[in-house]
Amino acid sequence: MKKTLICAMILALLFCAALAEEPSAPEATEAEPVEIAFDEALAGYAGAWVPFEDGFRLYLPVHWRAFELSDAEREAGLFYRAGGDGGDTPMGVAVGYFPAGALRTLDDLEADFAAAGFTGLERREANGLPALGFVRPAENYRGAAFFHPMYPGYVLMVYVTPLGEDGSPGMAVGQAILDSLGPMPME
Repeated sequence: MKKTLICAMILALLFCAALAEEPSAPEATEAEPVEIAFDEALAGYAGAWVPFEDGFRLYLPVHWRAFELSDAEREAGLFYRAGGDGGDTPMGVAVGYFPAGALRTLDDLEADFAAAGFTGLERREANGLPALGFVRPAENYRGAAFFHPMYPGYVLMVYVTPLGEDGSPGMAVGQAILDSLGPMPME
């Protein structure tokens, strides 16, 4: 019996040693994207789909109105701006673009945004559209950036302002708008 216990202990130690020596799975270098599947019924506001010729769309509150852009806004790359009264806080959304230059992948985009001081960087699969979520607390906005679906030489950005307090209606509406970002449905 004593020999059996000693043999069992030796086998257990050998088994533990073998497990410890087994190569572990390599660590992932990229974070898995957060999967977003937007549902209009859960948006928390009455909305309407706003399609963009660039191959994507957003679900915006129906009471919001589109604003005419100034020359300076157009020169800065904006091509759409809308907003409305978000209760105690006016809210808005802006959509713009910039040339991708050497940026080719979400890795490149993430590194570029990090170097520019953006925080809260999060890879997203926004309803089938790969995107990078970001926050800019100093300027009180957040958004998503993604490569143009048809012309990958451009990066498109959706900005929502203000950030809003955690758990506030403004925060929820802004997040729903960003979560609604997705490609135009195939007809």
